[in-house]
Amino acid sequence: MSDALANTGDTDADSILERISGERREHGITLFGVGVGSDYGDALMERLADKGDGHTVYVSDEDEAREVFSEQLPRNIDLTARDAKAQVAFDPETVEEFRLIGYDNRRVADEDFRDDRVDGGEVGPGRTVTALYAVRTEPGARGHLATATVRWLDPETRRPATRDPRPARGDRRPGDRRPRRLRLESASRGLRIAATTAYFADALGHGDHDLPDAPRRDELADHADDLADSTESEEIRGLAEAIDTANRMM
Repeated sequence: MSDALANTGDTDADSILERISGERREHGITLFGVGVGSDYGDALMERLADKGDGHTVYVSDEDEAREVFSEQLPRNIDLTARDAKAQVAFDPETVEEFRLIGYDNRRVADEDFRDDRVDGGEVGPGRTVTALYAVRTEPGARGHLATATVRWLDPETRRPATRDPRPARGDRRPGDRRPRRLRLESASRGLRIAATTAYFADALGHGDHDLPDAPRRDELADHADDLADSTESEEIRGLAEAIDTANRMM
């Protein structure tokens, strides 16, 4: 475990990262980082987690500390998959444009997907990972859209495993030649939460309408307010308030 504020012994970031990178393979360690709000510490923490087959979490008060260290510790330090990678191959016959939302510093070259020497991400028990793509189909497209494949290493034996590809097909009403467009308000609650969060993060980084058919920030605020009312979740209410604040500032 680390707070990434190196102040005893070897305090040089590069030498610490080199040591972590080597020992994670020899000893099977998993690094669990706790963010402390320092620009230096948080930046180094992310690099440590990348090198140490681990992840980071931000703890800002006593309640969060109790939840992380008392209630969720097993899923923060145990692993069900090492070096997990996901690959999505879009069909150029049906897909005009696509873009991965987020994971900008997690991209893996196509030729490295089955190279188990190339580092991937780690997944703990009870955790899920969602990758969102914004996709625009070719006019009148129907049929096969993409094939998704997942590969990971067993945490103990480091033997590779691959989940068989799952093809995704376009959805079309009988007798309708137009491709269907999924409206955010008609999606499942889980997808609405993930998409609203992702669109908001992307808007902060790139501005409105950078993604295909991206909602405006005021539309995202309405989605987040509706979700907060329907879920009665403090986290979703916090998201809605963050979007409202950003709209006023921007």
